[in-house]
Amino acid sequence: MVGDEHDGERQEPGASAVRHEHAQVMHPWIEEEELLAPVGVMVMALGTPAGPDDIEAYYTRMRGGHPPSPALLSDLQRRYAAIGSRSPLLERTQAQVRGLQAALDQVDPGRFRVAPGMQHSRPFTEDSLAELVASGVQRVVGLVLAPHYSRLSVGVYRERLKAANTSSFPLTMIEHWHLATWLFWRPLYRQRLSRCSASMAWLPTTSR
Repeated sequence: MVGDEHDGERQEPGASAVRHEHAQVMHPWIEEEELLAPVGVMVMALGTPAGPDDIEAYYTRMRGGHPPSPALLSDLQRRYAAIGSRSPLLERTQAQVRGLQAALDQVDPGRFRVAPGMQHSRPFTEDSLAELVASGVQRVVGLVLAPHYSRLSVGVYRERLKAANTSSFPLTMIEHWHLATWLFWRPLYRQRLSRCSASMAWLPTTSR
């Protein structure tokens, strides 16, 4: 009976053996322990003000420590009030984090730990990195939600993550995930691409 109490916590029979075999076949030059070690994935985005009272602090952080002028702050507060006082960006980012966690769990259950890391709002990049390291992962992969590399976007996130890594923890940065062209063959991406193309059809060819 004691064994029955822990049945729900056990891996599916043969799952561990399959993982070991897959690691040896796909990456024979890498130590097996490294391939099977837990990995943290930080999904990185700008973030958004938590509410009306956070707008000034948020834009002060975004402006490198320079507060917005009273006129600009008033305009920002007006714009946020027009959309219900809060942007849905953070909630959508968190939904993407949950979706990525679910997808990775299907590939290798329990190995990956996905967390959001925001640039200008909580949870901040530094706090998320500390939590991932404390959770026991052996390395962290940074994934910026902007699909293509730019020094002023992905490059900024990369430097922020490197600066937060005060203990020289193993880090990897995905800089060009738009090059993973297989993504566009999935139905969801095909659908979005079709909608984007349709919405641009009215533009002159030289403007697209």
